[in-house]
Amino acid sequence: MMATGKTDRRRLRHIAGSFTRQDLSSLSVPSTRSKRLPETDAERTLQQIWARTLNLSEDFGIDESFFSLGGDSISAMQVSVAARWYGLLFSANDMVLNNTVTKLAHALQILKLERGDSPAAREAGPSNFDSDFCLSPIQQFHFQTRSPGPDLMDVPFYIRFTKSIPPQTIKDTLHAVVERHPMLRARFHRDVAGSWVQYICQKAENSLLFRHFIESSDSQKIEAITGCREKIDIEHGPSFVAILFTDLDHQTLFLSAHHLLIDFVSWRVIFQDMEDFITLRGFGLSTSSSYQEWCNFQTDYSSTHLVPDSALHYEPDYSDITYWGLAHEPGPETYTHSRFSLNKSVSTTLLTLKSETVEFRPHELLMAALGFSFRRTFPDRNLPPIFTEGHGRDAWTESFDLSQTVGWFTTMFPVQVAPEEGENLFDYILQTKECLQNIPRRGWSYFASKFLNEKGRQAFGHDPIEINFNFLGHFQQLERQSSLMEAISLPAGCKLEAMGPMKTVGLFDVTIIIERGEIEADFKYNTRAKHQDKIEAWIAAYKTVLLEFVSTANDIRPSSAPK
Repeated sequence: MMATGKTDRRRLRHIAGSFTRQDLSSLSVPSTRSKRLPETDAERTLQQIWARTLNLSEDFGIDESFFSLGGDSISAMQVSVAARWYGLLFSANDMVLNNTVTKLAHALQILKLERGDSPAAREAGPSNFDSDFCLSPIQQFHFQTRSPGPDLMDVPFYIRFTKSIPPQTIKDTLHAVVERHPMLRARFHRDVAGSWVQYICQKAENSLLFRHFIESSDSQKIEAITGCREKIDIEHGPSFVAILFTDLDHQTLFLSAHHLLIDFVSWRVIFQDMEDFITLRGFGLSTSSSYQEWCNFQTDYSSTHLVPDSALHYEPDYSDITYWGLAHEPGPETYTHSRFSLNKSVSTTLLTLKSETVEFRPHELLMAALGFSFRRTFPDRNLPPIFTEGHGRDAWTESFDLSQTVGWFTTMFPVQVAPEEGENLFDYILQTKECLQNIPRRGWSYFASKFLNEKGRQAFGHDPIEINFNFLGHFQQLERQSSLMEAISLPAGCKLEAMGPMKTVGLFDVTIIIERGEIEADFKYNTRAKHQDKIEAWIAAYKTVLLEFVSTANDIRPSSAPK
């Protein structure tokens, strides 16, 4: 990165061109390098925790990268939480910096000397019940961009229990979860100035709607699910709904909460709490800060410190946004979906590719391939910035621990690369990786500045989002053979999306999730945009690019590398 904040293209090409054949040929799966097994108690414990979190067998080498094993920043938080049961105290960021069992086990000794035997995070203070507090940036974004009509933007899950659980135990568990996490009791209203604010109800009454049905047909299940989702009310409650279906040979549970209360990391926390409560009759230790406390401190800090220059070090190129001919955003009924999936063999290769010289993560590869296929399909266009969504739990200080906090933390920030003619996908990966590395606090600074800093609102407030990319990763905890719960598809004919009328975040919303080892891609876009035939070709090209990358993985190299 040059002093101007732009990518030093000459230096990048020089580095890429210096890779040897041996460096580049290491992009293969699996690696032939011999594996080192754990030797110390700490290494053995960490290997077991990683294996359980990532749903792997305990036979991987202790020098293998957490990310090449299928981990990401979200599962790193899960590892950090699980390790506390064994007295191992480290943060998700410590894992990112020490991404092998060997490195992390060694770092634990240093961390213990630096921080002592207790977590660095502040203890969660009591919630100030029934008192208004400010919205987070993503909550503000929701109210600014939501469509007219009922606000029913929920996040549903449908799970099956792997063994029979008494219905009363399930009901008691859900009530305990609502008591444990204040945001599941949140309400929203307009203050005297007409701005939306939120508060926490002290009592759980009217926050959870629980229903139990026995021997229901699919049509009855669809009717019950739809009815409960329509009852979600952010102003009066309930904000969290659950339906238990007990059939002859299995039990299924539908769960949903309004997105203002919850994100996908929060669901991971809730599922773990449910399993702990059912199997252990209680919850594990939590030192997480409260969402209310986080919102207030974040607002105070951002208003003073997050000026635009410190939040983003480059200027994205929005010059071609008019290409699609959408001067005025039409209603939500003009959106459509296009989906594809990649089989488990192809997905495994893409998710575990590794290089001795440059480590790249799955989301970097998938985002780079999205941009690469865009340029292949639209050669008359500059590559627009690709906004990507982050989990948003990257605090400016380690005194906050948000790893087990339920709330909506999502951030969105622009990733801009400037490809040159003739560059291949590996070039795009290198540029994407470099850009992500130079974005402060994984995009949290940009998004907080955009909504919580006066100068940030002026600088970033009107940034158009052309392409929005969201990599949700795995839900490994619902795929383990030993898990109490497993995710399943909703009954045929049951709407999966949010119930209310929704616009896309960008002109194109691209969501990637890993379901049982398979990559599933979903494109949501506006049917009134120009170039519909090219849009369809772009989606097909994205799949083709990923398949091509797998087929040439043993010989992939930057365009400037020696042949």
